Amino acid sequence: MTDQTEVPRAIGAEDALTHPDPIVRIIARGSLSKWIDVFQEWVNEEFQRCDDRLDVLHGISRLLVMTHSSIAANMMKEGGFPTAAEALKVTVDEVYVSHAEQCRISIQAVRRGR
Repeated sequence: MTDQTEVPRAIGAEDALTHPDPIVRIIARGSLSKWIDVFQEWVNEEFQRCDDRLDVLHGISRLLVMTHSSIAANMMKEGGFPTAAEALKVTVDEVYVSHAEQCRISIQAVRRGR
């Protein structure tokens, strides 16, 4: 894991795919893959099924953690899980709020342009 990885805010896909930081490249490949569309469709379906959208957000959070820990279980030795959990916590602390704010600003800009 690269310490203190900062994904550039206005980076294009081509630059991200060739970025020197392997984490930026992984994020770029993931962002360009088909799973994003499948995931978005599933999230929208869950919003239709649930009365409380916060339930969907909470479910997604748990699913993320369970997926992350399952991958860790497949690649790490016993005893390494606390390190993986701490790395996930650090990532949430460093990225979550600022990324949500960036997304909110982008969404508002798109809505104003309609």
